[in-house]
Amino acid sequence: MLGAAVSLKVAVPSVEPMLLRSSGPTESLRDRVNRAKARWLKRVMYDSPATSTQKCFAYAVADHLNCVTLDAWPGLLSVSRKLGFQHVKTVQRAARGLERRNFLILRKIGGLWRLGPVFRPADEDRNVPERGQSSALSGDTNVHESYLRGPRTMPAFGDFCLS
Repeated sequence: MLGAAVSLKVAVPSVEPMLLRSSGPTESLRDRVNRAKARWLKRVMYDSPATSTQKCFAYAVADHLNCVTLDAWPGLLSVSRKLGFQHVKTVQRAARGLERRNFLILRKIGGLWRLGPVFRPADEDRNVPERGQSSALSGDTNVHESYLRGPRTMPAFGDFCLS
């Protein structure tokens, strides 16, 4: 089992050290891994030619991901049932398809499958500086109708209804 952990680290050399290094006192490991996991899933869902079955399986992998070991050990039979597939082979083909597209690393250990998402350095990047977003130096001058100025009351419900 320990040998499998080492092989996953070797297969993706820049990811685990990147996610495990400290990025400041205010952000937890869980938050950083959740961000990377969300960006990985977004790449699979929107930016890839993966099939719909592969995309569903990628969601299951993300749902089972361990934030410390950066892998998932879902039972393929239970994943198959949860996703509504008749056969485990469907899930196995989806996993192999994601591996061929370099989204997943598969390792069979005994009768279990260890699944490791392939993170990229951009999956860890923070878009917002630590001090927060900068605000505009002055307000808009060419906008004359805004709910941000004037009385702080909400419009009536009927104002939003289309007739």
